[in-house]
Amino acid sequence: MKKIILLPLLLIIFQISFTQDEENKPNKKFNSKFSIGAMTGVGSRLYKTNSHKTPFVPVFGGEVEGIYLIGTEIGYKKQINEKLSLTGFTQIFGGLSLQGIGGALGGAALDNSDMKEGYRGINDRKTQMEYGIRVGYNLNKELKLVGEVRGGEYGGTGKGSIIRPIMVSRRFILIPQLNLTLLNKNISNYYFGVTESEANNSESWKIDNKYEIDRITVATSIGLTGSYYLTRKLSIFALTELQYVGDEISDSPIVDTNINYFVGTGLRYTF
Repeated sequence: MKKIILLPLLLIIFQISFTQDEENKPNKKFNSKFSIGAMTGVGSRLYKTNSHKTPFVPVFGGEVEGIYLIGTEIGYKKQINEKLSLTGFTQIFGGLSLQGIGGALGGAALDNSDMKEGYRGINDRKTQMEYGIRVGYNLNKELKLVGEVRGGEYGGTGKGSIIRPIMVSRRFILIPQLNLTLLNKNISNYYFGVTESEANNSESWKIDNKYEIDRITVATSIGLTGSYYLTRKLSIFALTELQYVGDEISDSPIVDTNINYFVGTGLRYTF
């Protein structure tokens, strides 16, 4: 369950490095296309899982002539003009995650052994390889719109984001954002539905009945990411995000709450 929060946020971190650092920094010496680092964080649980300590995890990314690798996402970004960009991408380990600019999916797997007692009779929710298209449009120098669709074996999603980079100083960048995600009924059912056989499992004694979602579900989130350059190559970053999921998701017997949060920090080296 750690992956649900951490992996999508890699895209926020490296958006700073690969996009905002290059487009918004007055000091162009900070436009490196490769980064490595580590991060950690704490957050609430979307599913009814046991609590655990979040470890340090490595973060990495790189871009060469529009081809990029950020975490487990590989893609190609084409700048159509000064306002419009188009990206095709593959998420190798896609799965449920609603946080961040990375999209509704990206890097989550649920092991039934992580669930609390009374809910362990459900099947594992696996990751999926996803394919998607992302469009970015700069309304002006201060406001950017991002839209994407992605999908895989278990279903697909659409997502829209509003991003507003703020240059606090030559070394300090803040990026607030607002996200709206729509999940189709297939992926909603896979990650939040409960089958009759799962409900009747002896280890699911806290689940009374099967639960099926037959419509598109909604999730929203607001977040703030900051990056401060200690030197030309070394920076620290911090991020926080608050997420809300709609009633169709929160009414699932395996979902803990409809409001979740994450707070994290890390160190990044660019070269």
